[in-house]
Amino acid sequence: MGSTEKTKLNDVGLVKCPFNNNGGIEQHQANGTPAGKLTTAGNMTSPPGPRGVPVFGQAFNLDMDHMHLTFMEWQKRFGDMFMFKILGKHFMVVSHPDILRKLFATCEHANAFNDRAHSFMNKYVIHNSKDILFRNMDDKQQFLKNAATNFFENQLVEEKWFYSAVTDEIRLLVSEIECLIDREVDIIGIMDKLVIKIMGLVLTGNRITESSREFDSLAGFIVPANELATVKNASVLTKLPMLRKVPGKLKNLYDALEAKKNDLREVFLNGTGQCERGLVFMLRNLRVTMGMEGGESWIDDDFIMGVVMDLIPAAILPLQNILSVLFLVLVHHPEVQNKIRGELTSLNADVRIDDIMKLPYIDACILELKRFHTPLPVSARHCNRSGDAMFENYNIPKNTEIFSNLFGIHHDERFFNDPWSYKPERFIAEDGSRVGPEHPVMKNMVVMGVGPRRCVGSTFSEKVMFLVVTILMKNFRLCSNRQQELPPCDPRKFTSGIVTKAPDFKCVFQPA
Repeated sequence: MGSTEKTKLNDVGLVKCPFNNNGGIEQHQANGTPAGKLTTAGNMTSPPGPRGVPVFGQAFNLDMDHMHLTFMEWQKRFGDMFMFKILGKHFMVVSHPDILRKLFATCEHANAFNDRAHSFMNKYVIHNSKDILFRNMDDKQQFLKNAATNFFENQLVEEKWFYSAVTDEIRLLVSEIECLIDREVDIIGIMDKLVIKIMGLVLTGNRITESSREFDSLAGFIVPANELATVKNASVLTKLPMLRKVPGKLKNLYDALEAKKNDLREVFLNGTGQCERGLVFMLRNLRVTMGMEGGESWIDDDFIMGVVMDLIPAAILPLQNILSVLFLVLVHHPEVQNKIRGELTSLNADVRIDDIMKLPYIDACILELKRFHTPLPVSARHCNRSGDAMFENYNIPKNTEIFSNLFGIHHDERFFNDPWSYKPERFIAEDGSRVGPEHPVMKNMVVMGVGPRRCVGSTFSEKVMFLVVTILMKNFRLCSNRQQELPPCDPRKFTSGIVTKAPDFKCVFQPA
């Protein structure tokens, strides 16, 4: 795509950049300078964007593994909302927090924009879209999402058992690390195992061990699910689902996933390891309650299984991968470790989950980690399946798939000063407290998305990270491995995937 392509968008060399920094609509010249207000009501034009080649569109220009980086470059040329085609299909990208809120929460077509595109995952992996993540936004999806949100953000906190058990799990890890002082440690592998144990606890209400069937089932399902759901594989299978039956890599992945899915169902839905406090029990109890109240008991085991599988891309992978980045950041920034330990001296007892409000710097470290990393750089795709829709004088054709470029927003100098640096201080107010929800940096944080599709469990992940950081930093200093060059702490160079992660590295623990 050469620099002259932009002038081809219309005959006078103008591109339409839908939003300026104040949320208004502007028209821009090819060099990006304002060229007067767009005032034509009912203008049925599409948003600007790169045209690509006939038929294929941008199929050969978009790196599926690093879409967020390509989108950042296109945003500079075409504005905060642009559109492109691949094989005749429309895709739209939004790179401004205010536009996202308007598009998905407050505009008249917000409900339509919150639907999901048809995909291989919701048809062939999730049984008849019986889940939360891939299902269209109907009453059943919203009912399940509200129940799951209440479970993660209220019930787990109020009942105390969960975070007490997580604390015990991390303290057990401390004992294991004490035997590894001054030795090379695969911290990413350690954190991956910890997260699987925590998610086993979420599902069953019981602590699980590495030798348990629950651990093996979750760990086994993650690998093929993560590989099959990559943008490249999922896109190919959505276009050509018959490839799941053609001998080759995609068939092998699909067969492996189906086998692991059956094992997951057997272990977590048909097994005997449940107690009266895990997510599976909560959903089954909800089904019983609905029946007793004379309602429709539509929450069958397929729905419960769908919610369990949703946790892989929505909870397990993000938490595993953001913890990998956490420790890379801490090794690169010993001064941050020192500040964390300094703040921990204010506690006269062991760290508890309720202490998060007393430790604003650590809270700020976690927020900055989520901004700096942005584990899901591009959100799960929305889609206006119900028909064409107007948004700010632009026509959004039916079945346009909409990306929220979260990574681009969190690394845009308009919203975050020095965005490529890890700076927890940006979330600290002048009085030393954590900034409030109306502060610009908080309003511009969209890690978990916006509107009714906002990810479940953001509070849950922050609390788990809080316990990991405080307990490990209270006991250890984290140092680089003398035998291995440390990977750069640059989110543009993190390992690609549905959720990006830190490159593999080893570190050394020393006593605090």
